Amino acid sequence: MKIRLSSIAFLALWLMVLTACTKQPAPGPEDPLTNKTVVGKIINTGLVAADGCGYLVRTETGQELKPLNLSADFQQDGIDVVVTYRLNSEPFSCGLLPTILTAVTIVNITKL
Repeated sequence: MKIRLSSIAFLALWLMVLTACTKQPAPGPEDPLTNKTVVGKIINTGLVAADGCGYLVRTETGQELKPLNLSADFQQDGIDVVVTYRLNSEPFSCGLLPTILTAVTIVNITKL
């Protein structure tokens, strides 16, 4: 009886280990942890307090990204940049008629 109980306990423990150790899938292209690099232009849409959206990055494809950590060195309207960014989990809303933008955290930015 003692051998049977220890065998059952061992089997239960082994099953817990097997089910607990599952491999996590690799981050996809739209995963917030994945960095993405684009070429774009800094545009100033006006102060958020005055119904603008602040500084944005307009990519070559026309997508507008709201950088949440754009340094003062790059807060210049019209400069061309290469931006490596990470998606934020929450979108950014601004303007009198709410505009929903993709919020990003800049990992690296350089002027062209």
